[in-house]
Amino acid sequence: METAINLCRAGESVKGTAKKYGLAYATLYRHVKSGVASPQLGRFRPVLTDDQETELNWSKNKKAGEDWLQRFLSRHTNLRLKTPESTSVARAKGFNRREVCYFYENLESAIEKNNIEASRLYNMDKTGISMTSNKPPKVLSVKGKRQVGMIASAERGQLTTVIGCCNAAGSFLPPFLIFARKKMQPRLLDGSPPGTQGTSKEYSLSPKNHP
Repeated sequence: METAINLCRAGESVKGTAKKYGLAYATLYRHVKSGVASPQLGRFRPVLTDDQETELNWSKNKKAGEDWLQRFLSRHTNLRLKTPESTSVARAKGFNRREVCYFYENLESAIEKNNIEASRLYNMDKTGISMTSNKPPKVLSVKGKRQVGMIASAERGQLTTVIGCCNAAGSFLPPFLIFARKKMQPRLLDGSPPGTQGTSKEYSLSPKNHP
C-alpha cells in the first residue's frame, strides 16, 4: 500500500497503480488523498497485539487455543460448556411466543371451565434412547439455563421409546417402554423402576412413525 501511494504521489495514475498491485481503486484513492498508508480497511481495528494473537495460536490454526478458553471461562464464571439438545427445524419454528401464549390461554380456559383439579391434570411425553452414539459438541451457555437447543436433522437409527406421565400435583405413573424388535422379552425390563411395563414393535422409531 505504501509503495502504491508513493507511486501515485510521484505522478503515476491511481487507476493504473491500483490495477498493478491488485488494490481497490476507491481504497487507494482514499489513502492517497488522506496520506495514510495503513493497510487496515474499515472502521474496525484489532484489540489484540501481534504477540497476543500468536499466543492464541491464531496464525497457525486460525482459532484460539484450549489454554485461552480455560482462562476465559475462569474470568467469566457465569459461562459454562453445555451439550445442546437436538431440536428439529419444525419444532424450532413452532416454538415461539405467540404459539406458546395461545396454548396456555386455551389450557387456562379449559381448566377453569371444567374445574379440573391438579391431581386430574396429566401430561404425557416421550423420549427416545438411541442405540447409536450421536453426541453433539458442547457450547458456551449462561449458568442456570436448563436447556440449550441446537438445530439438527431428524433422528437416525433405532430408538427405544420411553413414555412418561405425571400430573400437576406431582404424582408419576410408572414408565412404559417400546422396544424396536419382533418379540418382547421380560428380561429387557431388568433394573427398571417398579411397575414399568413394555412392549415391542418391529420398525425403526423415526420421528414420523413414533407411537
